[in-house]
Amino acid sequence: MADYSNIPKDQRKLKSSLNEELPKTSECDIVENLIIGQSGGPSAVINASLAGVILELRERKFAGKVLGMQGGIEQYLAGQPPLDLSQYNDEQLHRLAHTAAAALGSCRVRLVEKDYDRLFSLFEQHQIRYFIYIGGNGSMNTSLRLEQEAKKRGYNLKCIGIPKTIDNDLYGTDHAPGFPSAARWLVIHTIDSGLDLLSMRGFDHVKIIEVMGRHAGWLAAATLLARSEISDPPHIVLVPELPFDEKVFLQKVAEVYEQVGCVLVVASEGLRNKEGKFLAELQAGIAIGRDVNGQALLSIGEGVSGYLTNLVIKELGLKARYDKPGTLQRSAACRSSIDLEEALSLGRASAKYLLEGMSGVMPALKRISNDPYKYAIEPISLSEITGRERVITSEFFKNQELDEAKIKEYLAPLIVPKPEIPFRFH
Repeated sequence: MADYSNIPKDQRKLKSSLNEELPKTSECDIVENLIIGQSGGPSAVINASLAGVILELRERKFAGKVLGMQGGIEQYLAGQPPLDLSQYNDEQLHRLAHTAAAALGSCRVRLVEKDYDRLFSLFEQHQIRYFIYIGGNGSMNTSLRLEQEAKKRGYNLKCIGIPKTIDNDLYGTDHAPGFPSAARWLVIHTIDSGLDLLSMRGFDHVKIIEVMGRHAGWLAAATLLARSEISDPPHIVLVPELPFDEKVFLQKVAEVYEQVGCVLVVASEGLRNKEGKFLAELQAGIAIGRDVNGQALLSIGEGVSGYLTNLVIKELGLKARYDKPGTLQRSAACRSSIDLEEALSLGRASAKYLLEGMSGVMPALKRISNDPYKYAIEPISLSEITGRERVITSEFFKNQELDEAKIKEYLAPLIVPKPEIPFRFH
């Protein structure tokens, strides 16, 4: 056994559970354990869903162990022993729920055929009969494939996926946990950047803010909540759902600059031109790599913000600069209270579903009303989710632009507390 003599006593139990294999039991002493993992990009509230699962199972007197994959399925397959989550008390779980990013560690991996033998061997060794994965589109697909593989093998395994993605592109749910908090952070950042730019009119001309969103522009659209008046920043919001038109963009920049004296642009990283090419890939001398799913890594180099900044400087002769918040927008502890509540509730619902015998589903948010904001949680089949993305639909556009009123109606109830409207002299 490893020597933990130099580790403080209150930390030894955790260290031990991280590095020791779970005891094996005989066939006549089989128990039903649950394993849970986190996958994909972290968020401000993904740990709330994790805490919700543990709390619900505890209250329902779940007889088995609740085990956590450290580093997701990738590290579990690599031999990393799972962490016993049953050992933590309610005060610790409260702190977990209010901690940003993925406490168990995350991964991005696509399972291949050779992984299944190893994975189900580990499930058998650790007596896993329940599987929960918290994540986005890829994670829901993984949960579905595991359920299908278990049925094919005749292995008793129930699988649930819990939604999480800041891009808000997960199909089947009104919105995804993590998105409202990331959106709130971006609204505040846009207000601050807008005030800074307005202060420097005459010296700074154009600012580009690049936000996440490969195919869905929800995060960029959310920055419209920073506007209290028509002339307020952001002056231009660009989303992937509308092909980028260079001529129209430059004309808008010139018009706003003439009227306001400065221009704040918010652009999704996944902007494409009319030919379907990512703007981020059009930078000379930049070779963009690919992730495990074969998708272009749009954050490499200057990205879309660099492309737009250079375009403004070259074609309009204006001073321009850009901000790339990058991963800051993902796990910033500037969370929405609604987001935290919903993430915790979805975790509880998933545990409830499993104990009621459900499998192959995801707990989804259904909006009941906006004012006051009310929601319900309902199960949706994972087979209905995979292979689909929730992009901004036509109802949120008007005259080939985002419909600000519709966007605000949808998003405002989710971003709580509402960022303060700044004071301005008129």
